[in-house]
Amino acid sequence: MSSYGIAQDPIILTHRMPRPLYDERGRLINSDEYDEFDEFWWLKTVRYDISLGGKDIGSLAFWVIELEEIRDRFYGEMDGPSQECMEFGFTLFDEHGNFKASKFRNEGTGAWGKEVDDDYIVYLQDIYIEEAYRGRGIATKVLENMWKLPEIAYAFNLDFVFAWPTPRTTVKLTKAEWVEQRERLIKLFRSVGFRRIGNTVHFCLAKDPHHFSKQVPIDQDAPHLEPSTYAEAQAADKESSEAFMAMLKQWGVPGYT
Repeated sequence: MSSYGIAQDPIILTHRMPRPLYDERGRLINSDEYDEFDEFWWLKTVRYDISLGGKDIGSLAFWVIELEEIRDRFYGEMDGPSQECMEFGFTLFDEHGNFKASKFRNEGTGAWGKEVDDDYIVYLQDIYIEEAYRGRGIATKVLENMWKLPEIAYAFNLDFVFAWPTPRTTVKLTKAEWVEQRERLIKLFRSVGFRRIGNTVHFCLAKDPHHFSKQVPIDQDAPHLEPSTYAEAQAADKESSEAFMAMLKQWGVPGYT
């Protein structure tokens, strides 16, 4: 494990190696290379423990997707790990993993285009701070310093980070509580520079201080919009249907190859 301090603050991020995997007899199957998505060789999970004053108070997790490994079957592979992974892939990228630049240049703020295409996709999957430590700006400082994390920024020559700010909790929430938590997360992400991609639920953060997204004030960022007309709904259904058929083709389903 390796640890990194954040600026002059006593916040430490420790790179957490995946836990070893054992079989039902307690025998070690593999070593610390294991993670929950081990079967998906193209998806790497990078986790950090967040500590303050020697006490673990939260965590940070990224997905790193190696696009060159799966471009010829992008939709088929992205459907495997989780619903979140599938929705992220299908919403923002075409069947070969290319960002839908022509669509999103003309939707929302138009801040995101072909420049986000790369050999890797880095997705901020989760940030968690224990309730007793919230409201101190810890999450803000962690997010502001993502570019300094060697396992992310340097290893993959990172220029963009994607995210879907949404509550992740095992506690049952009312709809009002869920919306409140979601809006709080969106406010946090926007405060460090994330801006919405089109009118989707997804956001992106650019490393380049001169990227167009940096010119979009927080209060002028695009809202999340569902189709509001029959024509828009038809277009959304057509896009979803085409993505689904492309996935079946990549799976080799008879009749779709």
